[in-house]
Amino acid sequence: MTGSPNRLRVLNDQSALAFILDAGTVTRAELSALTGLSKPGVAELLTRLETAGLVEKGELRPGGPGPAKQTWRVRPDVGYAASVDVTAELVRGRLQGLDGTTVAELETSWDGRDVPRTVAEVVARLAADAGVPTDALLGAVVGVPGAVDPRSGAVRGAPQLPALAGYDVPGALEAELGVPVQVENDVNLMALAAIADDAALDARSMAFVWIDEGVGGAIVRDGELVRGFTGGAGEIDLLPVATADGRIEKLADALAPGAFDRLAGEAGLADAESALVPHSRASAEIARRIAAGLAALVAVLDPELVLLGGRYGAPAAARLGDDVRAALAARLDTDPSALPELRPYPVGPDAALTGAARIALAAARRSAFRTGSLPSTTDPIRSSS
Repeated sequence: MTGSPNRLRVLNDQSALAFILDAGTVTRAELSALTGLSKPGVAELLTRLETAGLVEKGELRPGGPGPAKQTWRVRPDVGYAASVDVTAELVRGRLQGLDGTTVAELETSWDGRDVPRTVAEVVARLAADAGVPTDALLGAVVGVPGAVDPRSGAVRGAPQLPALAGYDVPGALEAELGVPVQVENDVNLMALAAIADDAALDARSMAFVWIDEGVGGAIVRDGELVRGFTGGAGEIDLLPVATADGRIEKLADALAPGAFDRLAGEAGLADAESALVPHSRASAEIARRIAAGLAALVAVLDPELVLLGGRYGAPAAARLGDDVRAALAARLDTDPSALPELRPYPVGPDAALTGAARIALAAARRSAFRTGSLPSTTDPIRSSS
């Protein structure tokens, strides 16, 4: 029964733990104000959580000892979340306690062949470096350069890592690690990193487009990824684009590094960097091609914000933003004022790892706090005492 005492107790526990995590440390009075519970109710709640090993006493606030100044915090060693970013050349890993504190990080090169074994070795090294028992791991999120089909776990469109194709990647990783594993597209994770970096401000809906060695896209609404039925929401790399000379190319080819080099050469410019300077024949064609890709996202999603990242995407937004918006307005036959804001997002090397950590930490907290202060073997919905 959803109204059972156990269920209400779990909900109160989970709400209190969320408040404590957000605040870092809280006093009884602060937790009473946050939860709306009476002070005796908060005292009982904190005793339960402390007995269950979920919270511990923190420092005393300035002003003297006593119940009013004692603080509580979530114990970071209740469980741990692992995040891993897999690229063609490198594997990066991070291990966090439930309070969000990073306890270990590493970066290592690899041969690109055995993904599950490599990820498992990275997670084991992280745990060893932090002195954390592997059974304290509550879950992991792994970023990969390809779209992940949630129905089968198969990774599509990952030419840089052909070893990922053709089998259930999450299932293989779970078999290696022994914990729940979520595999996520790296561009999706970069979009979440933009939120963590405040690059997306308070936009409720955002599209992020990555233009680098490849082209990718991600959609975020209300802070959550929109993945789509097959995991390919936002992926615009296969869109057909008409080039200035009348050829039809996939967007990924029209905005590939070689395409930037060719456009620069045809315009008599020194390099692709020069092609991203406004008011040249090359820059006008680049703006038009980017607008062609954005048109599908803007027409269907109508986002508040579009971020461009990657070696070519971020400079294009910074230098050619007005040209891209003008080309987009012409393509959609609308006024530029009706278009979303377009801004650059210079993606750091740890962006995908940061996005993975965001998801992993949330999942680990849900797992750790699933039954609140009740024993983990207790089902709070079915039990009534």
